[in-house]
Amino acid sequence: MWLVHNGKILDKSEALVPIYDPALFADFRIYETLRIEGGRVVFLEDHLRRIANSAEVIELKLGCTFTAMQSWIEQCISANQTDFGIYRLIIHGDVERNQQSQVFIYPENFVQPTADEYRQGIKVVTFRGERIYPAAKTISRLTQFRAARFAKEHDAFEAILIGEDNRVHEGVRSNLFIIKDGVLITPALATVLPGIRRRYVIELARQLNIPVEERPVIYQELLAADEVFVTSTIMELAPVRRIDSRKLPANRPIYEQLSRAFKLFKQARHYEKTSTH
Repeated sequence: MWLVHNGKILDKSEALVPIYDPALFADFRIYETLRIEGGRVVFLEDHLRRIANSAEVIELKLGCTFTAMQSWIEQCISANQTDFGIYRLIIHGDVERNQQSQVFIYPENFVQPTADEYRQGIKVVTFRGERIYPAAKTISRLTQFRAARFAKEHDAFEAILIGEDNRVHEGVRSNLFIIKDGVLITPALATVLPGIRRRYVIELARQLNIPVEERPVIYQELLAADEVFVTSTIMELAPVRRIDSRKLPANRPIYEQLSRAFKLFKQARHYEKTSTH
């Protein structure tokens, strides 16, 4: 496996950060998870904009242009000859903000739902905890780590974070949607990551005249939902069949409608755009 560090191709064994680096101790780092299809990043421009937003939230100086970053991503994909996969982009900040941040890009092992899980739905569990700086993708992931471990112990694919106020926020690695009486409901942006697929699902729902509400959601609403699904870079859109001990209905008409619409949207944005070059 090859990775790229600030434009230089390295073997994975060469990617080292000193243990005494203040940014390591402070978790002064942000990241993006990138989906590669056909040798290109899906929704690359959206990921670059979110990197800028994450950097602004925690006051991290990027120290490089998006043009350079895009070139390094393409360099890494080419070096690894990747047609389909998941990549991680990590920006290791400079605490003193007087040096260039370190950008690492590399292929990442990943697990996505099986074909049966996409048809039947995934199992999720809830976990008490909230991310710090929810608007940014930071490496401060202790809450997510504990929640993911809890999900694995309970044979669940994903864990949904719930705050002390009993409000539902987001998954460890996903945004959450519920459907009740024909209305698509998702937790407000104030407490969740601005997911790329989250935004496109909301836009597609409005185009399809599906009512949308972005607002606080409590745990009882989650359990009473007619349909539930999650969105993420790795999973894209995945239906939920069970939340904790509650089994959800197998009929998911609105999810199916949105899933079809998203596939067509991505086809037009990613694959048809590629074929014209």
